[in-house]
Formats: sequence, C-alpha cells, structure tokens
Amino acid sequence: MNILNKITQDGIVIANGDVFNIVPFSFSIPENATSFHFDATTNKISYLVDDVVSEVELEQSEINSALEFIPEILVEVPQSLTRRQFHLIAFSLFGLTESMILSNINSISDETQRTLATIDYVEASVFRRNQDLLNSMAVSFGISQSELDTAFIQGAKIQ
Repeated sequence: MNILNKITQDGIVIANGDVFNIVPFSFSIPENATSFHFDATTNKISYLVDDVVSEVELEQSEINSALEFIPEILVEVPQSLTRRQFHLIAFSLFGLTESMILSNINSISDETQRTLATIDYVEASVFRRNQDLLNSMAVSFGISQSELDTAFIQGAKIQ
C-alpha cells in the first residue's frame, strides 16, 4: 500500500507536500478520516475513521486520472507482464492484436533491427515495462507513457 496524505471529496490529493487535482470522486470521505492508503492492485483507497478502517474502490476513470497526476512514488507500476497478460491488456485497452504488433515490427526498415525485434517479441515469455522494443512500439501506436503504465497496472491484475 502507498500512503496519501489527504483526499477530499473534490478529488484533491496532497502527497508528499504536493497538491494534485483529480476528477471528483464517486464517493464521499468523512472529514475526520485519516491515514489514507491506495492499493494499486485492488484499486481501493482505505482510510481510518475513529480507528476503524474503511475502504472504497475507485472507478476506472478516477484511476486513469489519478495516474496522470500522482507521482510514480505513490502508484507502483508493475515492471513486467506475462505474455498472456500483455496480449489481453493490449487488446482490451488499445485494440491491438498480435498480428498488428507483428506487422508493426515487420515495418522496421533495417533488416538486422527487424530480425532482432522479431526475436525479442516472438520469444518473450515476459514483457518488461522498460523494454526498448515495448516503448518504441507504444510510440508508434500512439500510446503515451501514462497509458502504458495504466496497461501494466491493469494487466498485472489478470490471472
């Protein structure tokens, strides 16, 4: 779990002394709530009210908005996805199929680079967030770094 200093009903998060504006939340948090934690695995915020822990689950739009504003220190992005997780999330979030990805790789003009990229992609059992091929493919498909982070966060939840 990651610590957030303050969350208001208006969706303002104060983290490590910085204020971030986020879309208004779909729930209300009591004014006397303290000890906020966000768990990126479950998409839940937990907090204390009079020593009793309460939880609320964020909607996908709230998560996407929060990921754009909250520093990486608060939202841990998984650093790898299995091949299955990668393909399921690439299709569900971006509509990308394996044939589209292979076509993108086949469009690399330099034969050596294309061959290395093909081997890197086809033989991968795990896709790493910092992988050069993955990041260049994201750019060529118009996928931003924050969208890629969201994909890894959501993809890691797939069993």
